[in-house]
Amino acid sequence: MPQTVLERTGGQVTETVGRAACATSRMGDAVRERLDEAKVFARRHVHRAEGFLDKGKTHIRRHPAVAITGSFSLGLGIGMLVGWTLRRK
Repeated sequence: MPQTVLERTGGQVTETVGRAACATSRMGDAVRERLDEAKVFARRHVHRAEGFLDKGKTHIRRHPAVAITGSFSLGLGIGMLVGWTLRRK
């Protein structure tokens, strides 16, 4: 007995909805995995940044004159670069 167009269409719609639900589920899983990876990445780099800050603080405490001289030199250099750039325009 041949199927009617309505029966075939209903079967195709059911199959398509099932595939869409499966694809949505897989996409949700992939997004969750990437989000978890991003959280781990962020935590790892936050800890690294904290370590660099601690090392910097320790270095500044041990060598305050070098730190002040370096900061002054850097500020002076940036100021001269900005001033030179503004005068050229």
